[in-house]
Amino acid sequence: MVEETSKRCCRCRKDYPLRFFGKNNKSKDGRLGSCLACNYERDEAAKIFYRAKLRGDIIPEPCEVCGSVDKIHGHHDDYRYPLSVRWLCNKHHSEYHRSIKQESKFYF
Repeated sequence: MVEETSKRCCRCRKDYPLRFFGKNNKSKDGRLGSCLACNYERDEAAKIFYRAKLRGDIIPEPCEVCGSVDKIHGHHDDYRYPLSVRWLCNKHHSEYHRSIKQESKFYF
């Protein structure tokens, strides 16, 4: 039997065999950074949020950083609560993810 290497999920921070990660030809190891379970949770939260937004149950608010109303994104801090989002403009949403990515480098 061939020994399979493991990887840590960037979301749940648990170690899993590589087969628990989706394929990604752009990464060094050929796998996504988050495990399949975390990806499923993220996708389900996005569907619930999108449907609620279409129904009008959720109305976008201005960016919580700069107050802009253009290109507003609903950012999930926790995918277990799909209707709880932070409203950020495109610029600040990107900056937020860059800062999180930099912070996560110190945890590995």
